[in-house]
Amino acid sequence: MKNRLLTLPIILFIVLMSCTKSTYTKQTTDLQTLLSSLSDNNITELDKEYYFIIPLEGCSTCIKYSIEFAHKKIYNENILFIITHYDTKVIKNIFKIEAKNIIIDNKFEASSLGLVIGSPVLIKVKDKKILNITNLDTSNIKYALSNVGS
Repeated sequence: MKNRLLTLPIILFIVLMSCTKSTYTKQTTDLQTLLSSLSDNNITELDKEYYFIIPLEGCSTCIKYSIEFAHKKIYNENILFIITHYDTKVIKNIFKIEAKNIIIDNKFEASSLGLVIGSPVLIKVKDKKILNITNLDTSNIKYALSNVGS
């Protein structure tokens, strides 16, 4: 009977810990692969606080807010913008500047890796690991972006 009483709290503790501790191991690896593939400097370290993947095709309202946000925060060194579109000229026309924290994904590698599907994605990183991934849509984009890079 004592063993049974002791076993229940241990099992409960294990279940609670496994449910509450969410890890993004696969996504962390995928993001590192994407950065390595797209960057000239073979970046693999997740040293930014935010990675903002903006597909230029998809939810037009989300894209509009994302582009406006990117223009405001383009020189924020804690944010890396990954812009996906097949035509590099379109991206350069929208942003009109060269910035160290913009990476162009014209082969849709972010999509191939499953990091983005049709709407912008905000990835928060802490201690070189993904802490949170937010798929942005019209219901959450303004709030989510208001808390970034303040």
